[in-house]
Amino acid sequence: MAYDHFTYFEKIAKAIPEIGAKKFLKASTPRELEGLLNSNSGLSKFILVACCEDESKLLDAENEAVFQDNKFEFMILHPTTQDNHKTIFTAFESCKNICNRIVSRLFYDSKNGRDIPIQALLPNQIQFDNVGPIASTWYGVIVAFTLREPYYYKYNPKDWNE
Repeated sequence: MAYDHFTYFEKIAKAIPEIGAKKFLKASTPRELEGLLNSNSGLSKFILVACCEDESKLLDAENEAVFQDNKFEFMILHPTTQDNHKTIFTAFESCKNICNRIVSRLFYDSKNGRDIPIQALLPNQIQFDNVGPIASTWYGVIVAFTLREPYYYKYNPKDWNE
């Protein structure tokens, strides 16, 4: 089963009461994200952003590893009053709460092979960071996670002189 980042997070957005399908965005670059947020300036609640940079930025050209784990990111953002630190810190805490719920769902889905290959999520490769301001007033939390690329092998006894 192949993991489809955007499809998975669109499904997640629909399932979270604070977000819903209308508050889901896909972004490949910071500039694209700012444009999307500016065009959705009427939003007054949380949004979920599935992030994916183009492959040339994700893959390290100098890395000699035969297998690379796939890294993905998502953000939960909330509009704030730019100069009001209280609303900014409240946005961080509220967004982190939703991110924790999403990460729990990622583990559940990985454990059960639902939309994510079984046991592909690497627990020690999940990172939370505060972000903002984005497009002037949006603050929140970005979560980066890694999915292990499964390696399928087939042992053939005829390949050995034993």
